[in-house]
Amino acid sequence: MHHVYFAVEGPHDVEFVGRFLKLHGLKRVQHKPRLAPFWTPLLPKSWPSPPGSTDLLKRVPVPVFFQNQHVSVAIDSVTGDSQLLSSTINTHGTVEQPGGEVLHAIGVVLDSDQNESAMARFNTIAKGLNAERFPLATAPGQVVEGPPRLGIFVLPDNATAGTLEDLLIECAEKQYPQLLASARIHVESVQSEVPPYEKSDLEDFLSPAGRRKAVVGSIGSILRPGKSIQISIQDNRWVDGDALALPRVKMFRAFVDALLAPLPSTRIKDAAQPL
Repeated sequence: MHHVYFAVEGPHDVEFVGRFLKLHGLKRVQHKPRLAPFWTPLLPKSWPSPPGSTDLLKRVPVPVFFQNQHVSVAIDSVTGDSQLLSSTINTHGTVEQPGGEVLHAIGVVLDSDQNESAMARFNTIAKGLNAERFPLATAPGQVVEGPPRLGIFVLPDNATAGTLEDLLIECAEKQYPQLLASARIHVESVQSEVPPYEKSDLEDFLSPAGRRKAVVGSIGSILRPGKSIQISIQDNRWVDGDALALPRVKMFRAFVDALLAPLPSTRIKDAAQPL
């Protein structure tokens, strides 16, 4: 079995990556006895965590795990792009023990930004990891051999400014076109300059990605009323059917496939078996 670690910005990214893992037959691990022992050092031993913390509202810092008989994957929602680099470095140092198993691959997934190019976002992560002796990633979306194998994907397509929601809206054009049309009308009907809104009411809505996030959230609220968008991504057909043929979705799928692929020396041995 080989082990792959993804560091992503938030819980909706976790479920988006999870949809591509399911295409390989990987299933979510719910119970500890079924989890590959390699990941045990990542499980909290006490709460609040880390030791010394008193914050009872802090999210339990444990990845979401997917697994089949050949691959075990940890997807870590690090709560914001500022933690991607440190979480990747810390996790690598935690799970790899002297003389023990090593990480097969690491994938870092982050959004692009309106004020910083995708290449600039990529360079920050790539140089930070290389300074810690990780392989030097050469371009966003490309996967370089390790160990550990390494790739950094800047959503939505390694070049354009945007976020995961841009990909989800493209998927909705294929999978839920009527809901998408209704959601767009609903969001566009919001007139932020008209009272009785207060400034804080629409603070997130008026952010650069706010309206796109609102469109995706509106669709999710129909598909899974009262539940978060990550539940909808997990349960519904956003990443399915014709959506898998979209060029930017295929690009992300190829990135995940490259990270999960066996090492060259093991491909012949494993060729007769799916991942």
